[in-house]
Amino acid sequence: MENSNDSLFVKVPHWVMNYLMTADLNMTQFRILNAVIRNTFGYNQTEHWLSVSFLSGLTGCNQEQVKRELRKMIQRGIIIQRRDGRKRYLQINPAIGDSLGSSIGDSLGSYKGDSLAPHIKKETKEKRSKEKYYIDFVEIDDPLINFYLNHYKKVMKRKHVRISEKTYEFIQNQISHLIECGTTQEEWEEGVTQFFKDPIKEGNNRSIRYFLELSHRYFEVHLYNQFNK
Repeated sequence: MENSNDSLFVKVPHWVMNYLMTADLNMTQFRILNAVIRNTFGYNQTEHWLSVSFLSGLTGCNQEQVKRELRKMIQRGIIIQRRDGRKRYLQINPAIGDSLGSSIGDSLGSYKGDSLAPHIKKETKEKRSKEKYYIDFVEIDDPLINFYLNHYKKVMKRKHVRISEKTYEFIQNQISHLIECGTTQEEWEEGVTQFFKDPIKEGNNRSIRYFLELSHRYFEVHLYNQFNK
């Protein structure tokens, strides 16, 4: 007997299904994309609040994998993220429908995203070492990191140094770990302020990495370790 209960099904727009049939994604990216689809279209929404830890649980991938691959998908324009305080809202970029010549008006109204023509082409197979790929903090939108950077500039009278992609992954992991352990914005600000007052070893530049490596002193939370979670 056929079950007519709509709650048992996910209504996915044709343009999304068309994209999935030819998408150039690795397995982790494919799982993340399906998790976003399930938690947006599955609830008749275009976006949904999805944390890295939640995506990790849904996909069976560790959090480092999820962060790395999700960042790539956002950079490629496959997924759009919106920040609201500490919450990260994700949605499938409707422009992938445009890039395949599909109409998306019926699914998402008059929304028009940026062109994804570069995404359809094969990614340039340029091999870059994580240690050689540096990130400018100016491009990062995170309230905790931004507070640290502003305090750093105020005290040190200069901008924070650029960081490697590998270092950024450590920073993301540790901050997410602190939040999951209950650290609030107010506690973070108090900890950062105290860190800049405390003496440090000679030669240290008071980078955010060094602060997070000593975060147990300010928040009584051990360092993030995916194997101990």
